[in-house]
Amino acid sequence: MKSIVHKVAAALVAGGMLIPSLAFANEGFAVSANASTTATQRSCMQTATSIKADANIASLDALFASIRTAFVVRKNTTIAAWGNADGSARVTALVSANTAFASSVKDAWKSFRTSRTNAEATYKASAKACGIEKAAKESKKDDKGNEGKHAGFEGKFHLNLGLFRH
Repeated sequence: MKSIVHKVAAALVAGGMLIPSLAFANEGFAVSANASTTATQRSCMQTATSIKADANIASLDALFASIRTAFVVRKNTTIAAWGNADGSARVTALVSANTAFASSVKDAWKSFRTSRTNAEATYKASAKACGIEKAAKESKKDDKGNEGKHAGFEGKFHLNLGLFRH
């Protein structure tokens, strides 16, 4: 049990430090320094960027709050389960507590991914409305023209918290 507690604590600490920096690594569009934009377009993109960042921050806050709530609920239900004198009822309650915890964490991650996807879609639509057509098409490219989810990272990138299978 102690090993699982350590893994959970390590995962939350790692997630708290890594996820914010990695999840928002590709905030800007790949627009070259020579691109001519008007003051109105730049102001429009500043607003769009602010809205996207605020949505991403809110989704991350919601993720961590949901996961924290799942831990608190599991703690309380596990404590109550250990109060059962009947062994079979205790095991059933413990299994139920862990199943509910896993489901809650899975739902939290699903909601987080949906929020991030919606924020990106809104951002692309805003960029298009701002008149930054090229940006909307190249939002997943870095300054070297590399495409992909983690454009700009050298080599392979893999984040494995080892606890949350979502």
